[in-house]
Amino acid sequence: GRDPGQPLSDDPWPWKFCSGGPASGLSESKGVQDKTTLELVTASGNPLLLEGLRSLGVLGNFRVVAEGIDAEQTLRLVSAHQPVALLVEDELVMHCESLLADCRRACPRLKVVLLEGSADFVNTMSASTVSEAFVRRTSSMAALARTLEALC
Repeated sequence: GRDPGQPLSDDPWPWKFCSGGPASGLSESKGVQDKTTLELVTASGNPLLLEGLRSLGVLGNFRVVAEGIDAEQTLRLVSAHQPVALLVEDELVMHCESLLADCRRACPRLKVVLLEGSADFVNTMSASTVSEAFVRRTSSMAALARTLEALC
């Protein structure tokens, strides 16, 4: 199998940024309007959730560039890939409350979407774990895609 800490693709996206993309949205080589692909890092200790999140690419202009399975690995991946957004399961944040602050220091314009895990940890989290969006586990992938599009 693939090491979860490795990028999902060997084809690097040419734009490395935390939000937005080319200001004009125009491809220099083609002169046509291109939609910017939003790079994402996903993080969860649940391999089935990570597998499901890979399907975001078919629902919009998203590309999961890396998957973290713990807080330390997630921080390294955010630092290395500078994604537009981090989709992280609440349980992972619960076990390392500094994770979101550390990731934002590594990528200052990072958007964080907190995903409700198998238990309701969100009600017990401290104020330091504030995210830009919270998605319930009963939400559809299409709802998650719409949330990401609205944030980014």
